Amino acid sequence: MRGPCDSTRRPAASSATSKGPPSALSSSDIAFHALRDYAPGDDRRHVHWRTTARTGKLMVRQFEETRRSHVVVALDNLAEHYASDDEFELAVSVAASISGQTFREEKELTPFSFDGRQSTGTLRSMMDDYTVVEQLRDRISFHELGQKAADLAPNASAVMMIVGPHTTARELNSAANQLPIGVMAVAIRCVDDAEVKRSAIGSLDVVTLGSLDTLARALRAVGR
Repeated sequence: MRGPCDSTRRPAASSATSKGPPSALSSSDIAFHALRDYAPGDDRRHVHWRTTARTGKLMVRQFEETRRSHVVVALDNLAEHYASDDEFELAVSVAASISGQTFREEKELTPFSFDGRQSTGTLRSMMDDYTVVEQLRDRISFHELGQKAADLAPNASAVMMIVGPHTTARELNSAANQLPIGVMAVAIRCVDDAEVKRSAIGSLDVVTLGSLDTLARALRAVGR
């Protein structure tokens, strides 16, 4: 186990949010949309059909102004969900990258893992918190990640769950079902050397990526 004072711990998490690297995100990459009830006159192209199917009523995407958006970044740090340390390091770096860009854009942000919550006092303190996240060997029901998101940020507009390759569709669906209706829910599956791919589990958007350099492209596929 590495302690918080280990200066060699996970440098990628910090560098992922610095300016200039190929993996740097822009505001357009994480321009998430909230969902609301359909109103007469709304463009049918904006209907979110998976949520509509789940709720039984038409739901449409609605862009929220940057300062009003509330993004939750929920990091799955259960060891059983990762095939290698590299995949877990990728997941932490992805979570740190999204959190860092969200912080810079002055959106409301709630970043956490199963056993902790990252500081949002300053960008540096948040990045420092990400460098000491450890894999948990405990047996924890995955739906608790979704429940924790709902408890910490009941008015969130988007919930990003950063997960490993062994997080099952059933687990993802159970976590998504804990979230309030109207939240844009996305799972980012981190798999070594995987190509960017988009799929869906119920109303949950799922994107798979294999490197930090493809994060921006993966996020742009969300909700399209």
